Amino acid sequence: MKRQAGQTILYTILLLPTLLLVMSVAVELGSVQMQQLRIRSALDMAAVSAAGVVDARYYAQTGLIRLDGTRAESVGRLFLYRNLRKLGAAIGGDAGAASIAATANFIVVNQVPARDPFTGHRLDRPSICIQADVAQDSGLMRWFGMPREIQLKLHSVAEVRR
Repeated sequence: MKRQAGQTILYTILLLPTLLLVMSVAVELGSVQMQQLRIRSALDMAAVSAAGVVDARYYAQTGLIRLDGTRAESVGRLFLYRNLRKLGAAIGGDAGAASIAATANFIVVNQVPARDPFTGHRLDRPSICIQADVAQDSGLMRWFGMPREIQLKLHSVAEVRR
């Protein structure tokens, strides 16, 4: 009986750290995926906000809807910054949010039908396409050979609805 108790203690001593490490990596993977979803949501909200900036003068003259490219991009960058700023230290605080918003690629597509410049999907309405490169800390996954930062290339598109 004492021998079995000794084996149980030995298994516990050997397996408990391994199980804790596996559990912490699973939690870290979930955290990375959740952060990616938050950043993607910020991109989506910025794209939808920018898609609402219609060129009123062009619409009054022609009756056709198109986006005001300059204003749509500035509105999109502003909303992207505001939404990313809420993520705090995970993306580098205000400076990280400003950097991501400043370097994001905004492309306004008014001549339709067209192709999304980032994915190649068909666009049937005037649209704004956004692509952002975001560096995310890999956390505990560094212990398993992952780089310190994971580079995410995220994309969002919003079409004008008539």
